[in-house]
Amino acid sequence: MALAGKYVHVKDEGFDDFLRSQEVSEQIIQNRKKDSELEIQVNGNNVTIKHILSDGNIRKIEFEIGKEFDEKMGDHPHKSLASLEGNILTISSKSTISSKSVTKTYVPSANGLEVIHKSAKGEGKIIFKRQ
Repeated sequence: MALAGKYVHVKDEGFDDFLRSQEVSEQIIQNRKKDSELEIQVNGNNVTIKHILSDGNIRKIEFEIGKEFDEKMGDHPHKSLASLEGNILTISSKSTISSKSVTKTYVPSANGLEVIHKSAKGEGKIIFKRQ
């Protein structure tokens, strides 16, 4: 199934616990906008991911597969590198202010998309359905 497309949030599996394992504050976890949409565009080696939050805010990252890029997770800057194997996108990110690293894997299916977040301290999923 193609990675590119528009998706709407369905549910999380262990994602709040994953955020806690990353020492994200409880206030941020509770205020997290869970009703959101995700739009992924792939043009050759160039990828754009838009995370459209229910309050109208948009988080957007643009990058080229195989080239390091800057990314913010919350308020923390990261150096990230993306790879694409078939239709599975993996982004490996390392904080520039701590030793923390996170891998996000985008796994598409006929029905939607799972975004799996992993670190040395835990794992959590965000599940979207295809629009």
